[in-house]
Amino acid sequence: MKIHPAAMALPEMNTVDFAALKSDIEKHGQLCPVEIVGGQLIDGRHRWKACDELGLACDTVDVDLNGQTAGQYVWSLNGARRHITASQRATVAVELLPEIAKDNKPGRPGKERINALIKTSEFAAKMVNVSETYVKHAKE
Repeated sequence: MKIHPAAMALPEMNTVDFAALKSDIEKHGQLCPVEIVGGQLIDGRHRWKACDELGLACDTVDVDLNGQTAGQYVWSLNGARRHITASQRATVAVELLPEIAKDNKPGRPGKERINALIKTSEFAAKMVNVSETYVKHAKE
């Protein structure tokens, strides 16, 4: 399964947490499906990996981004539920810059939400709740 670039912007789950997730899936099964958009995995890459390592079929569901960019969708799902430091949030913003720039082209869904922002880095910084300066430092 190809993983959407926006999903890859988030840090990898640490080995202890991944082992716990894998153990839980082995014991209880996969409780939440992996989310797919445009044929790419956008949420649940660790569930996908755990199921793969366990030799289990992984349940998937196609999702609609509801006018959000892929980066907004991924951040909305994961930003609050993960323990991500400000430094990591700035790094996530940098990782999402290419996706945001791609979505900021004329005719793309959700463009009206981004259009009011002059710079892609400003939008990314606001999305992950860090200063634009912090994003610039992370980019450097």
